[in-house]
Amino acid sequence: MNKDMVSAYKIGEVVDYDARFHIALIRLDLHLKVGDTIQLSGVMTDFQQTVESMKKDKEEVKLARSADEVHIVMEKHVKVGDAVVLVPRA
Repeated sequence: MNKDMVSAYKIGEVVDYDARFHIALIRLDLHLKVGDTIQLSGVMTDFQQTVESMKKDKEEVKLARSADEVHIVMEKHVKVGDAVVLVPRA
């Protein structure tokens, strides 16, 4: 393993999903901010996307912290229980 390689780590989980609008409710274990790249990973899910925006309690937020639940528009379908992984910046 390359010593310069930084591995990604799980920061949350999908707890609800509205397939009509592609909006996932994500419960965070660690912080997340707009502009971060996340990986959605599950049995049938595996893709990356940049967090363009997120809402907490119907308010637009730039930063969410541990234990927050935020709504994020997904580029593809996700399932409840899918892991949300923060992709390290290059």
